[in-house]
Amino acid sequence: MQVNATTLAQRLGVSKARISQYVAQGTLAGCFTGEGRARRFDLDLVQQALHQRLDPGQMLGNGAGTRAALRDLDAPAPRTAPRTDSLLEPRDPD
Repeated sequence: MQVNATTLAQRLGVSKARISQYVAQGTLAGCFTGEGRARRFDLDLVQQALHQRLDPGQMLGNGAGTRAALRDLDAPAPRTAPRTDSLLEPRDPD
């Protein structure tokens, strides 16, 4: 499954800036195609890369959430229901 940086960050429970750091450090080398906003990450490759390349210390403490997210990466992303409180009235003049 191919996802953008924002979705990957959400799935891993990290910031989008952290994803950019992983790319700059080479941690996610070979896990994506494209550049900039067109960059898409392969979830399977990301999962393999992070399991192999993250320091064990990064998987403890604050990194425990990332560790759990890596285990759950294969699960489909949660879908959110559309907001109903922000719908305009049918005859809204704007």
